[in-house]
Amino acid sequence: PDMAVLARFQALRLSPLAAVRQYSSRTQPVGVQYNTGDGYLDFDHTQCNHLEVDGTGKLAVIMGGFGFTKRQMAKHEAIYQEHGFETMPLFHSVTQMTSPKYGDVRGRELAEILLARDQPMLFHCVSGSFWISLYVMQYLGQAYREKHLRAIAFDSCPPVAGTAAFAGWASFALHRPWVKDVAGPLFLPFLAYQGITEAWQTENRNRMFGPDCVIPANAHVCLMHGRNDPVLDLGYVREFTRDLRTRSTATVSEVVFPKARHSMAIVEYPDDYKASHIEHLLNSVKAWHKQPVT
Repeated sequence: PDMAVLARFQALRLSPLAAVRQYSSRTQPVGVQYNTGDGYLDFDHTQCNHLEVDGTGKLAVIMGGFGFTKRQMAKHEAIYQEHGFETMPLFHSVTQMTSPKYGDVRGRELAEILLARDQPMLFHCVSGSFWISLYVMQYLGQAYREKHLRAIAFDSCPPVAGTAAFAGWASFALHRPWVKDVAGPLFLPFLAYQGITEAWQTENRNRMFGPDCVIPANAHVCLMHGRNDPVLDLGYVREFTRDLRTRSTATVSEVVFPKARHSMAIVEYPDDYKASHIEHLLNSVKAWHKQPVT
């Protein structure tokens, strides 16, 4: 921050830390924002163009994150059920979400189930289920996913598969922000035990970025996260978003909630969360718009 501004705060007898916090609170956006590639704009859910979306015959595959409960899942399902989508709620164990070995198995199993469902679908991935979703898309195969997977919501993801993300999740789960700053090294043995190696990191990056990315270029994507999510590296999220935009033939949107905790925007910003799905995801799939009765 500008030193002259800090000096003015300190003249009011604020400590340097309090001055930085007040400066940040006055300069950072206070409302929900969205970005479709042309910069961040304020998001007003009351002004959204809520087209009628017809989910009849379509499947919403909802992948819960760490510690997901049935109550949390029901809130996500309701967003899609309101429009007539069939929902497939999926819960994963921590091992399935953090072990490449078991994540691969889980992804292959789910892909086999979906391959038998010859219907249009969308994915809704929360937190650590992101890694499983990549395996699912890989095993669906390019032809199938480009034909059927029309929209993807990434909520509080993608995280970096490293100590900072796991320490950040621990700080969120324990309601102790300081844990992130000290717990990182404690997760090094966990990463080694789970098999998160440099070779796997390379494989995972190839599934996310570049010409071998398994996310279909014709699928509309909406990424949602809190501005200060302790689990996410926002530089990494935006690198991922930029890469999607360079090869996408569909829309790629980012929605930022100013004070949402990790994967909790649906609870803390329910109207904005629901509206962002309609405005920046479902409305984008023109084939899903209800046809006017003539």
